[in-house]
Amino acid sequence: MTSGARGHYTKSSYENGKYGIWDATANATNKNTCLGFKAGSATNFEFTDATHIHVRPRVLSFWSYQGDEVTVRGRFDFTVKLPPVPAGDWEVRMFTCIGFSSRGIVQYYIDNVPQGIPFDMRPGGADAKVGWKSDASLGDEEQIAAFDKQFHYKGWMKGMKSYGSATSEAGGTQGTVFRTFANTLRKVIGIFHSDGETDHYLRLQQKLESENNELNFDMIELCPSSVYNNPDLAEDRW
Repeated sequence: MTSGARGHYTKSSYENGKYGIWDATANATNKNTCLGFKAGSATNFEFTDATHIHVRPRVLSFWSYQGDEVTVRGRFDFTVKLPPVPAGDWEVRMFTCIGFSSRGIVQYYIDNVPQGIPFDMRPGGADAKVGWKSDASLGDEEQIAAFDKQFHYKGWMKGMKSYGSATSEAGGTQGTVFRTFANTLRKVIGIFHSDGETDHYLRLQQKLESENNELNFDMIELCPSSVYNNPDLAEDRW
């Protein structure tokens, strides 16, 4: 936000052409290019020189929260300092969009401890490896709740019901609600215990030997055990 990367719009249809026309040319004068960060230039991020981190210009029709995702490419290996949280057990989730051949295979670590097997982001949500099913296909509320519980157990959650992409680059009517779309999902990474004082870290490492495959690092969610492990009340779908 302080660098000016967040909220950077692209198309000329926004604010009477304030940001110029769409131009794929990558040069310093093109306001439509992404803003990149070198190692050591981003607070609370540590990453190798082989890690290419940039923020995409805001395109509200993208399948990402508010349209300006952080995109990470190359043989990336980066660590993010998580925000401080009160004492207790916390589940870490990453909201992302899967189902593109350009995506990577990611190994997660919490406080340098590996979390499960590497996550292949290339299959879509409807692929058998993921197993997403729409609320409409499941039928009644009881079956939807049962699927959500099973899906969470497998390490997945549907996207939020409260947000969706727009129908145009700069806004417009609502397009795709993320809960209803198979590829906009939350990946359940793991659980850590906080004493309310110690810092905690999330590390993400590319496992593909590729300079071009990517991770769309869209949004991190920290959920307390009183919500994700509540025996009486299911987590809010919104």
